Amino acid sequence: SKTLALGFECGIQLWDPETGKRLDSFRGPVHIPQYLAVSDDAKTITVLYGRNAGQFLQLFDTETLQEKARIDAKPFTLEHLAFSPDGRHLAFQESPIIDRDKHPSHVRLIDVTAGKEITPAKKIVDFFLYWKGNDTMVVADNANTRDRQAHWIAVDAATGKERYRTPIPRDFGMQLYAPTFSNERRRMIVINDRNGVGGDDGRMFLA
Repeated sequence: SKTLALGFECGIQLWDPETGKRLDSFRGPVHIPQYLAVSDDAKTITVLYGRNAGQFLQLFDTETLQEKARIDAKPFTLEHLAFSPDGRHLAFQESPIIDRDKHPSHVRLIDVTAGKEITPAKKIVDFFLYWKGNDTMVVADNANTRDRQAHWIAVDAATGKERYRTPIPRDFGMQLYAPTFSNERRRMIVINDRNGVGGDDGRMFLA
């Protein structure tokens, strides 16, 4: 099944893109969503609200529209929501804007069925890019500078342990963010900054 989620000031609407029919709209807090993501099986939707006053992430069952989980966070902290291909897990990025030296950016994980956070004790202190299968995440250490080689790193989602790594080409850029997939999950485009000075340059590569 396929589901299209649209966010408005008055809430969120779910549509069936094949029939063009609108499904039931959400009930609850009325905020402009910052991020939306729907699981591949269309059974779960996650919504990230808020910016300045604080953020909260919610998971909903698309059939009952009942809340399955909620995560509260400080302003401008959470981003990049991504379900595993089987829809059983949700990964998202925590990137604090204050005291990053003490609280570095890392990946958090939710068990969708249980509605509980299952972030590994060994934090994945890197930048989330995409799921590779249902139990492996690929992250980037995001430090491709003249003095340090950056890598794409495959990690075990359950334990946070590294499985293998691949060097990121030196000319690819210093910062990687805003990953987006093609529908067949074979290609991904990211926005990168080749010089580290704010000059964004989009690149596409095979995932």
